[in-house]
Amino acid sequence: MDERDYLAIKERAVERLLRIPGVHAVGVGAKQVAGERTGDVAIAVFVERKRPLAELAPEERVPEEIEGVKTDVVEMPVPTTIQTGPGQLFGASRVDDHEYRPIRGGSACARPGQGHGTFGCLFTVAGDPNTVIAATCHHVVYDHCSDVANHEEVGQPSGETSSSRCCSDIVGTVLAAQCDGQVDIALVKLNGGEDWLAEVHEVGPVRATHFVTTAEANPPNTYPVKKRGRTTALTGGAITHTGTTGTILEADRVTVHRTYTNGMVIAPNPDPASPGTPTDFGLGGDSGSAVLNEFDMVVGILFGASFATATTSGSGFAFPIKDLIDKFAEQLPVGQRIEIRVALADRAGDVRTVPTAMAADEQAAAAPITPGAAAALEQEIRTTARGAWYADLYRRHRDELAALVHSNRRVTVVWHRSGGAELLQWLVRAFSRPDVRVPERIQGRPIRACLEELAAAVTRHGSAALGADVRSVLPTLPDVSGLTEREIVERLKGAQLEAAPV
Repeated sequence: MDERDYLAIKERAVERLLRIPGVHAVGVGAKQVAGERTGDVAIAVFVERKRPLAELAPEERVPEEIEGVKTDVVEMPVPTTIQTGPGQLFGASRVDDHEYRPIRGGSACARPGQGHGTFGCLFTVAGDPNTVIAATCHHVVYDHCSDVANHEEVGQPSGETSSSRCCSDIVGTVLAAQCDGQVDIALVKLNGGEDWLAEVHEVGPVRATHFVTTAEANPPNTYPVKKRGRTTALTGGAITHTGTTGTILEADRVTVHRTYTNGMVIAPNPDPASPGTPTDFGLGGDSGSAVLNEFDMVVGILFGASFATATTSGSGFAFPIKDLIDKFAEQLPVGQRIEIRVALADRAGDVRTVPTAMAADEQAAAAPITPGAAAALEQEIRTTARGAWYADLYRRHRDELAALVHSNRRVTVVWHRSGGAELLQWLVRAFSRPDVRVPERIQGRPIRACLEELAAAVTRHGSAALGADVRSVLPTLPDVSGLTEREIVERLKGAQLEAAPV
């Protein structure tokens, strides 16, 4: 059998196995006999406590085989999310709340008023050189899995800030977040001007990404990994199970946080200084840590742990990095997709800086659009009939649009979150300098998606007349991605072949 066969058998059995009292997860991994892992692949059934067969009713017993594949009952506490609550400490002697500049993976992070987690690694965005992302878990930033991203600020090492920004830890804002069966992630867009490294602290440069297969995680090819987190720093372990489906609790160890799928279970290395003493791969505050293999390739993101007991070590739980990349690139609605890539480096200390020229919030304040620039832009647009139509519509609604953007909080949030402010700055700059091209993407998303999100907001909160005109003009807007001012005008002229707008 190959990878797909084992996972398919597990998927066909997972629903009925999870109905057995005490079972909290089902995965695929090496069968254990007398505490030693064998070379036989088994369907692993995780239980909170093993009980003698004599105590079990027939419907509570795990079958010895499923479709010809052996089963393995593994005793392990139900995993929990591993952020820290405000003022809550785990492993205090190892907590690292230092400020790290440049920003890099393996460092503490927090939203103001929330607990701590870890920036796992950094990402770039295809087609958008102005967006650099530091990733952590959704549950580090938000209270509930159902919470959606709303441009929240996130800091390193803490969420402390001040109105004057003189003493602020804030390094970015949440661009997007997902919490579902596959991933638990918040993508934090770093502020313009922040220096950063494509590294994980105490590990070094990130070299690549890798998807771990069941065969790699099965003896004799035990798959070694490591992570660097805010609370337990650098720890090592081995992936023991893949394709795991189960339940994870919140930090109170009572409330269900979510059901996860395709999880990787990581057994911690023993402590050489204290053989036989239970160890932990991660503790509270380590959520979001990047899990890397021995070649410094990112293989996953740590989202939970089953903490050590008096007799058993505490395993880590991670989702594959491939699931994260595929989620945002392929599985979300088209307008929400972002093509993220793990940032890589060939050498240590390769400091890079997030561009500031077109950072939406900062640029809007630093270089306001002057009346002269606006007039020049309108004059250029009016050289075509369709452009004149656009300009007339703007003049008709500009006062209402300005009031919505500046006074309606919901529209203001969408204006910045969708990239409206940044797109406007790029257009003004393009019409001021012939060598400037509008980016292909704004904040990691196609320009069309940004426009559609902004149009939906102003239609919802604006007047009926504004809504009607927005709905009529949106389908006619040309794609300006990657174009210069002259190419935009030529594209508008090309529209003259179509019926004139009325």
